[in-house]
Amino acid sequence: MEIVLYSFIGLFALAAVFLTIEYPYYIISILIFLSFYVFNIETPLPLDVRGFLILILFFRLFLFDKDNMTLVYDTLITNVFFWLIVIFLFTQLIVPIIYGGKFLGILKEIILSIVVLIIGYITLSNNVGRIAFLIGIIAAGILSSFDIFFTFMFFGNLDIVRILDLFSGNQVVLNHNYPGFLAGVGLIYIYIVWKRYNFNRFILITAGLILAAGTLLSTSRSAFLAIFLIFILLNFMEKDLRGHIRIIVAYGLVMITLVVGIFMIYEFGVLSKDYHTFAGKFYYRLYEEPLEAFGAEEAGFNPYTGERLGGSVKFRSEKWAKDLDKFFNKDIPTQVLGLGPGGYSKISEKVYRESGNVRYQLATHNGYLIIMFEQGYFGLILYLIILASLTLKYFKINSQFPIKMPVIYLILLIAIYSFGQNAELTSRFMYLAFGGLISDIYYYHDEELSN
Repeated sequence: MEIVLYSFIGLFALAAVFLTIEYPYYIISILIFLSFYVFNIETPLPLDVRGFLILILFFRLFLFDKDNMTLVYDTLITNVFFWLIVIFLFTQLIVPIIYGGKFLGILKEIILSIVVLIIGYITLSNNVGRIAFLIGIIAAGILSSFDIFFTFMFFGNLDIVRILDLFSGNQVVLNHNYPGFLAGVGLIYIYIVWKRYNFNRFILITAGLILAAGTLLSTSRSAFLAIFLIFILLNFMEKDLRGHIRIIVAYGLVMITLVVGIFMIYEFGVLSKDYHTFAGKFYYRLYEEPLEAFGAEEAGFNPYTGERLGGSVKFRSEKWAKDLDKFFNKDIPTQVLGLGPGGYSKISEKVYRESGNVRYQLATHNGYLIIMFEQGYFGLILYLIILASLTLKYFKINSQFPIKMPVIYLILLIAIYSFGQNAELTSRFMYLAFGGLISDIYYYHDEELSN
């Protein structure tokens, strides 16, 4: 079996090298899909498959292309936000240097993140790269929707079994929130394509329905909130999208009808009041549990196991308060510099449960707290400065020269979603998106205006 796997990896590497030389943006679509979908294959070498793809693309796009090299040297290396992001990344080394730790592993991740940042800048600096980016994120959303459909049809629960994992042999069962978020991101960009590109309407409608259904069935409250706020922002900030609020209203009415329908069917006993069923989980997560946060009586139901336990909304809010209290009781240097990568585990009490061969971790679910715990006040403040400054600069420029396929909304979707989730704010994919946003602000507009 190992020989077959290594042979497959070798053939994949050769194919990747050929395609990268002849058609580099095909490989970019694949890398964006794998990164956003969080799918990977480990190898016996120091890098996994995604790591090799990153380096292959870097050599092809940067080192072997004089135009891209000139582009990076002239417009990215001189950009203050590029260096602020690099500084933020290297703050991860402060604690391991002072107190000791896994220095080389962290350094490798930092270097790959910087390379991904450069790839994102090059990719989003031209229209072909933007199409590759769009294909990658929409494909990840559509496949995530099918993962949700597949899981509900064959397993009837919220622990998502991904179709690709069945073929790769990965023993992974994914929390339902992230696939729902991917579907929601795809839905946002389908909406942008609908309004700004001359593309087959039937395909867009079909893709939109698949993505909307995947988002809804995931029951991810964080994804719902992010999508709702970005839809509103799109209509207020993009000139050519204003006045199309009726589309949002139509989608909203469909979702409300489905939610109310499930509630009515469940409440009036047409379906069995069993929290193990999909209807029971759906009813609980979208109606009963959120009301607990506003003082309603606790149902005490765990939507994953069917046990009558405390709800995750209350659990998370209490967990945030408890973890913050632990962090604030640390000494001042620790609060300023953080506990280093992985230091979050020293603050957060981990809660595990067994499910077959998979161990689940239920953590605080707040990406901003993770940054603060691991990189301290300094890291969190620096990250927020980067995020806020780039966002404000983009909207200032975009009010005069709008971009047809903006990456800013992907970044803001992740930023909002991360209030209720874990480490997406510091994923490699986020740095790729940051590179694209810097290109939007400082290069791509100039390129568009000159053509």
